Amino acid sequence: MIDRQIAVATYLIDVFALRAGGEKSDEEADTVGCCSLRYEHIFLKKPNKVVFDFLGKDSIRFYQEVEVDKQVFKNLRIFKKPPKKPGDDLFDRLDPSILNKYFQSYLTGLTAKVFRTYNASKVMQEQLNLIPNEGTVNEKVVKFNAANRAVAILCNHQRTVSKAHESGVQKISEKIEEMVVQRIRLKRMMCQLDEKLKRKKAKKEYFAELKSMTKKQEVDIVKRAISKEHERIMARFKRDQEKLKTAGGEIGSENQQHDLTETR
Repeated sequence: MIDRQIAVATYLIDVFALRAGGEKSDEEADTVGCCSLRYEHIFLKKPNKVVFDFLGKDSIRFYQEVEVDKQVFKNLRIFKKPPKKPGDDLFDRLDPSILNKYFQSYLTGLTAKVFRTYNASKVMQEQLNLIPNEGTVNEKVVKFNAANRAVAILCNHQRTVSKAHESGVQKISEKIEEMVVQRIRLKRMMCQLDEKLKRKKAKKEYFAELKSMTKKQEVDIVKRAISKEHERIMARFKRDQEKLKTAGGEIGSENQQHDLTETR
């Protein structure tokens, strides 16, 4: 069984560039690597497809449906046999230290990480070899970035969502809501000026938006917009006050210097 697990782990690390994985404290996120995969992290589809679904380094989701060697599929099916259940380790007799010790019995310094680094370097070199040595520097940079993306796909490198992303999206959503309310109010004013507008079939769809928002929703959005504008004006007022204080202090200092010169 240990030979089966070492063989399958090596295959997954080499072919799909999985990280070896290691132990973590309870406070850390539930991220895993190859050796720490659990029962629920892989799904088997006959004849030889495997679906990986787990959180990797930096809580980046690794989701891939791949075809594997028939012997690998058979071994994975054995690793998931009862009494194994969700929450149990897939490689229950293996950890990165055992795997690396096995690798180093063949070559000093060989670790699971070397497989990943080698494959990334190999893919990069193959992509660079496809780039002809012609064109402008900018054209070459575009092709280089495309080669880099191929490596990123292999290693499942993705940009994490920035901390400011959620608040940024919320601000944009609120701004859109405020603009919609403004548009509704303008349409309402048009109808007040000409009551026949809403009755015209050609304009029916155009004025359908008037019923898209309740009175309470509209009032809440308007209140929020007024509050934001009030905060913006107050912040600007405070900045202007600070500038006046600074300017006043500089003028006072100059006057004192002038008085002192006159006294002398």
